Amino acid sequence: MPNDTSFDGQDDDHSLENIKFGDVVYFTQSTPVNGFVHADRCFGRVGFQTSPGSKEPSNFDDCLFEVMPMLSYDAMEMAKHLHNPESSSEQAMVKARLKQEDEQNANLMEICEVPPGDGSEELRYGQVIQLR
Repeated sequence: MPNDTSFDGQDDDHSLENIKFGDVVYFTQSTPVNGFVHADRCFGRVGFQTSPGSKEPSNFDDCLFEVMPMLSYDAMEMAKHLHNPESSSEQAMVKARLKQEDEQNANLMEICEVPPGDGSEELRYGQVIQLR
C-alpha cells in the first residue's frame, strides 16, 4: 500500500523545502477574511490588507518580506539614551560598541548573500528572525 507522504516530508504533489536566510516570503490568511500581511514603508508599520477571493493585491510587492537573521540594536539604543555623555571616555566606549555592533551585523548579513543551494543557513524551529 503506497504512503501519501514519504518519510522525507515530500508527497506526490508538493516538494517541501526548508526556509533559509535570504528567502522571500509572504503571509496570507484565508478565513474568516481573505488577505495578506503588508508593510507600509512610509510609516514603518505592518498591517493586514484584505483581498477579495484569493486575488493578489495590486501592491503585492509590499507583501513580500526577506527572511533575515536577528540583528543587534543594543549599542544604537545605548547611544540614543546617552544625550549628554559625562566624559570623552564614555563617548569613546559608545562609539567602539557601535562599531563592533555594525561589524557583527554586517557578518550576519553576509549569511543572506549566499546564493540559494550554496549552503545558506536553514532556519530551525523557534529561532528568532527578522523580516525586511
